[in-house]
Amino acid sequence: RVETLSDGGTEAPDGERRAAVMVTVEEGRYQVLDALLGLQVDSSPVGTDNIPVLYTGSLSLRDRNFLGRALEVGIGANHANRIDAPQDIEGDYASWEVGPFLKDRRFFGTRLNLNTELTFRQGRTAQRDAYQQLGRLEAVLGYDFYNLSYPDRWGQGLRATISNEFRAERRRGLSVNDERPPFGDVTLSVNVQPALTWDRRDNPLHPSRGWFLNLSSEALVTAETDATLSFREILIGQSVHSFFRKRLIVVPSLRVGAIQTDQPEADLRADFLFKAGGDGVVLPVRGYADASIDACGGRRRNTWCADALPDAADVVDVIPTVGGRAMLLGSLELRWPTFLLEDFWFTAFGDVGAVSAEWRSMSPDRFHPSVGGGLRWLVTGQIPLRIDVAYPLRGTVFAPQETRVHFNIFYTL
Repeated sequence: RVETLSDGGTEAPDGERRAAVMVTVEEGRYQVLDALLGLQVDSSPVGTDNIPVLYTGSLSLRDRNFLGRALEVGIGANHANRIDAPQDIEGDYASWEVGPFLKDRRFFGTRLNLNTELTFRQGRTAQRDAYQQLGRLEAVLGYDFYNLSYPDRWGQGLRATISNEFRAERRRGLSVNDERPPFGDVTLSVNVQPALTWDRRDNPLHPSRGWFLNLSSEALVTAETDATLSFREILIGQSVHSFFRKRLIVVPSLRVGAIQTDQPEADLRADFLFKAGGDGVVLPVRGYADASIDACGGRRRNTWCADALPDAADVVDVIPTVGGRAMLLGSLELRWPTFLLEDFWFTAFGDVGAVSAEWRSMSPDRFHPSVGGGLRWLVTGQIPLRIDVAYPLRGTVFAPQETRVHFNIFYTL
């Protein structure tokens, strides 16, 4: 904090104006040890007798002023697994992650910030449609245009980043009838992803007004494709409106994506092609099972699907989900206080998602809508813990038309 104590209003002999200022510097401990232990309830259909309950734990050690250079260096680890089967260390619910990281908020003395991570991860993919073992090295270089000039308004403004990642991974399908498929071959890939984010919401954790935009473009090359480039573009938008003195919050959201590639899903990195469904995933549509909205729906309706699905009847008994190259998702959510407890809110929402092999084959029958409601408890008045009950208005081959309960933290975009 810098405060001006006095300004004599006269010029010094060298022509500069002089002032007396007081600079207040608050120092703290730079070495930090964080530990977390808790329980997690996974999303599941209503009425099921087997709701997945997981224990979760994490540990991180960091030095936020390494060698007196304002570098943040540390190592972190986290683990989660079913509470009734902790001995199954490679089961579908077992998750492991460990690795060092480094953050430089003044990269080479500039106002660029650099975040680097070297991690090993084992667990479900971000779409939760497969199980993977993953080693990755990622470096993210960014610049915050707004917060450097207006740091008192945290979270609002324009940010630019470029992510560079090298990964080695191998995947297997999820268990079927207690049978666990073997892992496939290792896939090596490199990707570069520039992105622009403009956040004008009044608070990124519990927004009550403003808007949010994110545009990203990604170039990917894998060792299996003979250096053939694949491209992906995604646009995410959200608008937040308040009425009746912030007692009614209306939040429409939109997500659009396109991919340019001729490579099969097995030759691309996990989660590159689009699959939607579930909550707390990259493409959420509440009420549906994870990754149950895909490009083919179990049918060999075009060349893209015919090449990916087994050579059998039009619909077969055991079929995989197939990622698409075109995606459109939307959501409308209403929130209002319960007036019973402070920071306790009701919500009603509608989600819809569509995935297609390509944009020219996008049609009304690909859209899968759902409706539902839930509760929000704002911990410390900001961080929302969510319980959502959603019902899909259309079923899929992979997700029957049944009500599902979703437990999560933070809002969906």
